[in-house]
Amino acid sequence: MEKINNIADYFIKKGEDNNQFMTHLKLQKLCYYAQAWSLAIYNKPLVNEEFEAWVHGPVNNSLYRRFRTYGFDFIFSDDRLSSENLSPETLNLLDAIWRTYGHLDAKVLEGLTHSEEPWIEARKGLKDYEYSNNAIKQLTMKTFYKKRFNSAKS
Repeated sequence: MEKINNIADYFIKKGEDNNQFMTHLKLQKLCYYAQAWSLAIYNKPLVNEEFEAWVHGPVNNSLYRRFRTYGFDFIFSDDRLSSENLSPETLNLLDAIWRTYGHLDAKVLEGLTHSEEPWIEARKGLKDYEYSNNAIKQLTMKTFYKKRFNSAKS
């Protein structure tokens, strides 16, 4: 299992390499999609972490604590980035996530997650603006994205 910070570091570096600088909001969504697609494709979580259904989409609390000081500013890499220890399987997945979602703006990614069953289910009964730390269920993520994966293959 990978460490969530290594996944985040990978996306920060990938963004810089492609002149698509990373905001905290976008980073959260990319890490969420990495977890979701790992569940769908490999039938296992990528990281041993939960994502919660916050107002602006899925959020991992440990990533939030790490990057909250950036607010809406870009996150730039530093010497602490450590994505070199990722497995080849993980790198393939993260590259696919980047190709699919990396070019999208943070608000577009937020809108996508808001339209998908895992986030909707976790926010059931809440108003759009209400705080929530409800966990997004991995089983729902796996089922939802596996259906999308299988329909894309056929």
